[in-house]
Amino acid sequence: QREKSGCGFSSFSSAPVASQVILVVDDDTINRMVLRKILESSGYAVVEACNGKEAIAQVEEVKPDLILLDIMMPEMDGYEVCRHLKADRATEGIPVIFISALSESSHLVKGFNVGAADYISKPVNVEEVKARVKTHLRLKMATEAIKRYNEELERVVAESSKELSRAERQAAFGQLIQGIVHNLKGPLT
Repeated sequence: QREKSGCGFSSFSSAPVASQVILVVDDDTINRMVLRKILESSGYAVVEACNGKEAIAQVEEVKPDLILLDIMMPEMDGYEVCRHLKADRATEGIPVIFISALSESSHLVKGFNVGAADYISKPVNVEEVKARVKTHLRLKMATEAIKRYNEELERVVAESSKELSRAERQAAFGQLIQGIVHNLKGPLT
């Protein structure tokens, strides 16, 4: 099933519904098509955007698991898109992999400084794209699992603290009652 987007097609391929969704953002149609084919062949659902504003709208609507983001785009470049996504609590956890022909270390460092998780040089290598996407999706899943585990652990600790507090109060009350009974036994005897 395909639906029309502002720059071409957003593809929700025949991949299973439970598959992970990847947003491909590039102003070049050929680059988006190449990346879509690579990702769909690995079983991922792919959504496309051709500029930064459309990318942000797609992220809000689709909530992708990972974003492949071109750096050099008109109006809003990839750095600005990444900065925007990382500043929002709802989207800060989505891994962003920059894809660009810019390969100088200053561009790489700038990308990492704005929150990118990785960088792939153009022209892309099919196996490299597959490996990096797979790696970052696994890292995201592991991070989310750890976060859920920590939340559960905090909940268990809070419940245990309440139980401990309740037990301490009951013990103190029991000692108070014992003291009163002991003090009353003397005069009665």
